[in-house]
Amino acid sequence: MKYWSSKIAFCLIIACGFLSAAPAKLFSESTATFKAALESIGLDYNGNKKFILKKSYQVGNWDECSTCYWKVMASGAWRGPSIIITAHKEMGKGEAKKFMEEEYARLAVAFDGSLAYPGMISNQLAVPAELKPVVIQNGPEDSRIYVLHATKELTYGVGSREQATHRSVLTFRYCEKIKTLVKIEIFVRNSAYKQKAALKESDNFTCKLGEKITCLPD
Repeated sequence: MKYWSSKIAFCLIIACGFLSAAPAKLFSESTATFKAALESIGLDYNGNKKFILKKSYQVGNWDECSTCYWKVMASGAWRGPSIIITAHKEMGKGEAKKFMEEEYARLAVAFDGSLAYPGMISNQLAVPAELKPVVIQNGPEDSRIYVLHATKELTYGVGSREQATHRSVLTFRYCEKIKTLVKIEIFVRNSAYKQKAALKESDNFTCKLGEKITCLPD
């Protein structure tokens, strides 16, 4: 009994340590709408869809740390698209390009058939070819745009057609004046997905104050 009491106490200490190590600053009154949250990051939305802000939070000190980030999550009208914006501030071009390449590598791993989870007989998860990412050279400066399959929880790495309930368009943009790298993810239910419309929606995000939003060339 004494052993398990000590074990539980140790686990509680570890858990508290994790909770205090990465506090997330929830959105304030000034960023309580989708448009206001984007403006605080340094973006404008020029589309005509109505999005409802679901989450807006910072991890780390957004104003001083390039590895810290600000995430904004919003959803459209009934069965409309969901949008996730993740922004990293204080990133020079070189650092931003390196970060993009690392993200591309993580996407490749998520779909390469080597995913593992507890209880698997094999450490290989066969991902059907039609569920693997499609890369389109269609962004600013011919940058990469990924078209991916996703789950209803808006996560990647689906291993079966039953899990693949959504399609996603993922792309990066870089606002040079404010040194901010932005990842844009647009999720649409399979039944409502139209690639041309999703790609157009990703172009509705521009840098604030009229700066042309660009992407670092591959």
